Amino acid sequence: MACGLRNSMETWSESPGALPRVKYRYSTTPASPSAGSVLKLRPEDLAALPAELRDAVIALDHERIQKAIQRVSASHPALAEILAGFADRFAYTAMFNALEADQERSAAKGA
Repeated sequence: MACGLRNSMETWSESPGALPRVKYRYSTTPASPSAGSVLKLRPEDLAALPAELRDAVIALDHERIQKAIQRVSASHPALAEILAGFADRFAYTAMFNALEADQERSAAKGA
């Protein structure tokens, strides 16, 4: 047993019925710019996205997703910020659903 742990255990065991004191530290996470609002990926916003984003989301390849989002940021910074937020939280289902809806909408227009 480590010396520090032994000393703590001896002190605690010397006073029966006493519980060791535990202090909790709470931290507050700074609010993100989107806190309080629900950001949604709208299919009409996704027309400018690189084609490999869908494949990267299906493959759950975080690195490829990040690279595709970087390409988007040059021309659509607001959309890239939303996508990055989803990617940082690994919320790939939301991204996939929007991409699928966009693909279905595009197919319906072409039919």
